Order: sequence, then structure tokens, then C-alpha cells
Amino acid sequence: IINKDGMEISYRNLYGEAIKLSKKLLECNSNVLVLCSNKIEFAIASFACWFANKTVIPIDIRLSSYEINNIAQFCNANTVITEYEINTTSLEICNIIISEYTICSSSFDIIEDIYHLPINLNNNNAMLFPTTGTTSDPKYVILSHENIISEIECVRDTFNADKTTCELIIIPLTTVTGSIGQLLLILNAGGRLVLNNSKLNPKKLFDLIEKYEVSITGCSPTILAAILNYKRLNMAKIKSLKAILLGGEQVNSAQVIQFRKIMKFENIIPVYGLTEACSMVTGSMLDECRERAVSRVLPIFNLKICDQKGMECSLNTKGEIYISGPSVTTGYYRNERFTNQTIVDGWLKTGDIGYLDQDGYLYIVGRMKNIIIVAGKNVHTEEVEEFLISCPQILEAKAYSQPHEVLGEILAADIVVKKECSINKEEIINYCKKGLASYKIPQKINIVSKINTIGMGKKQRRQ
Repeated sequence: IINKDGMEISYRNLYGEAIKLSKKLLECNSNVLVLCSNKIEFAIASFACWFANKTVIPIDIRLSSYEINNIAQFCNANTVITEYEINTTSLEICNIIISEYTICSSSFDIIEDIYHLPINLNNNNAMLFPTTGTTSDPKYVILSHENIISEIECVRDTFNADKTTCELIIIPLTTVTGSIGQLLLILNAGGRLVLNNSKLNPKKLFDLIEKYEVSITGCSPTILAAILNYKRLNMAKIKSLKAILLGGEQVNSAQVIQFRKIMKFENIIPVYGLTEACSMVTGSMLDECRERAVSRVLPIFNLKICDQKGMECSLNTKGEIYISGPSVTTGYYRNERFTNQTIVDGWLKTGDIGYLDQDGYLYIVGRMKNIIIVAGKNVHTEEVEEFLISCPQILEAKAYSQPHEVLGEILAADIVVKKECSINKEEIINYCKKGLASYKIPQKINIVSKINTIGMGKKQRRQ
């Protein structure tokens, strides 16, 4: 694994550092927060937790202390592993462990007995991923070691990843795609990883691809659009690149065609995935791609399209996507009600709308859930609204998606101010900064006299 600043760690040293750190975790509660950016320390911390038979809860470094404390309390986590650069003074957590890797290594020794590490695969949950807000009916996806291994072995074989593969990780390691779909996948294949830990800078990304001969990467359409807007786009610098997997947001065929034309690079492959399935559900090599499809369903998954009554639809008929398979979660942590609503007779109801063709290719139409994707991150409207309403001057709030030419969609909010109170847009934004991550703060705020509703009093989420 290589940090963007050139610091490297071999497989052998990763194993050794994780073993050392794991000894500090033996007396901790079973769930451990990992608050790290895209650095080697994230990998060390994750494996250390597993060696100590603990469950990893990846935490986005952009979350506020208020949000992190809520996660720790809900998950009964008394320990956080973090980096020395991150301010932890406001965290209400007993054990704060600083992980800092300082030893450079140029060796990439493969540990042949990687499958014989001291992990209890049968009884221990590997990771908990928050899929909703930290305050509004929190939902944390449970992923077991068996779930993760099933996923990474399938994707590894689908894309022929091996020790010659070098992947650049742009998206946060705290996401299911960054940690499982990229980090653990390539480690399983015995390849190399390059971690980008800075703000999006196309020149630096191209330099990393050229320097380390990166062969594959993945990103959202938003990130790729930003790269394409870079005026000094030099495709000669990324000649080693064989494929870009495109996901994390809804991808349309026009975007893919435009990207391929501008970049003069054909291997841009749309995929579909979700946290509950350990990342990717579909994936195909370029010669199998089909226009408008998000690739073919991976062989470990069963996928069907159902109508509102739960009856299976015929081919080319739109409906809700249901999935099952060995990498699909068994449920949500401490939320039996939502687990029973979402997983029915062994099938996970994704809340996404799509259809299948006769050859098993999946086409995505839209989302049922009240989730807005901002720069590749899920934002749950109910959480934003709940926080806004906690402001003493605000009576009512509605968070919703608004189309944006560059970003695809942005988060907007309508605010009803209490009659006896006064508050302006700047004050609302400053209030949001106290308890919401930066990407959850509405980019557009409208102060209105009432909230418009549709149907049975439901808030309209998109405009």
C-alpha cells in the first residue's frame, strides 16, 4: 500500500503492525470506531480490529464530534482508532488510540497464509456501516467476514485482478466501496494500492497514475466530471490505466458516452452496488458492456424485479430491485423492525427501481428511498430536517434534491421560521456547521411561509 506522499507498507509489515495494534484492543468493547482518512493507518487499524475479534465501524473524518458521539453511544463503542492530525478533544469516548505508521518499506511480500489469520469467521461481524443519519432512526448494515470474502473473491475473478494489478483509491476508505470494493479486494488479489488522501486535484491524480503505473480505479460521475473539466488533460500520462469503474451515483448512458469521447478512453465501466451487498452487485469487462446498462449481475447474486405487491415482474418491466446472495447483509444492527421490513424471505429490497433484459443486464431507473447523493456521499433528508428543526428559531424544514448542471444534484432546504423569531440564511448555515458534516449542509436555503406537500402529506424531495 502506498500513500500519496510515497510512504509504503508491505504485506508483511501490514500484518506485523496490525498484530501490534491488536494487542491494545483486547479489553475494548466489541465494536471499535476507525476514524481515519485515506492512509495506511486505516488498513492497519481495520486488520488490528479483526485480529482482536472486534467489529470495525468506519467513520468519515468529516463528521462532527456530535455525530461521532451519537454513533459511539448507539453502537456501545468505547474505543476509537484515529490519526494524530485529527482533533479528538470533543469526543466522549474512553479509549482514543492514535495510529501512526512511520516506517518506510519498498517490499511487497505476499503472505501465503493470508487465509489463516486469527479471525473468527463464523461468529464475528466484520464491519458495521452507517447507511442513514446518526440521529434520525440510525441504521447500520452488518457485514460478516463471510459476506466480505464472497464479494471480493467474486469481483477479483470477474475483473481478473492479481498481483500485477495496481489500483488508485480516490474515494474515502470509510465507504463500503473504498474499504471492501477496493482495499480488501486488491489485498486479496496480492496487488498494489495507491491511496489518494487530498482534495480532488486532477493533475496530482494523473501524476500518481503515471508514477505507479496504476491499472484500475473507481469513482463517481461527479469526480470524473471534475477530472474532465481539467484544462490540461493529458491522456498520455495515464497510458497504464486499463479501466475506470463508474458508480456511487446514478449513471446515465449519455454521461458514459460523453466521458469516453472526451477522454478517448473506452474502458469506462458503469456498475451498480450498495452497502448492504458489500459494494458491487453488477460488473462486466468492457467487451460485455451494453449501452444504458449498469453491467451484468455478478454470479454470486440472485436478482429479481418486483412490483409493489412483491410479485416478480417479467423481463424489461420496471420495478423494485430485490437481491440475495452470500455477500448480502443479514440485517441492521439493533434495528429488528427495519431488518424485517427490508429483508423478506431471504430477499433484500433495495429501494432502487430498475429492470432486467433477457441476458441478465441491469438497467437503473431511479431511487425509491429519500436519499440524495452529494458528491458520491449519501445524505438522508430526514436527518438533515431533524437537525434543522432542533434550531430554536425554526418551526419546520424540508430537505430535498435540486438538479445541478455539474454535480447532478445538490441538497436544498425550505425553512419555515417561527413567527416570533428571526433568522437568516447565513445563521442557518452556521448552525448546521455545529452538528452536520460539510456535505450534509444544504447548498441552497429558502425561507418560506409553508412547506408544500404531495399525496398523503408527504414532502416532495425533488424539484
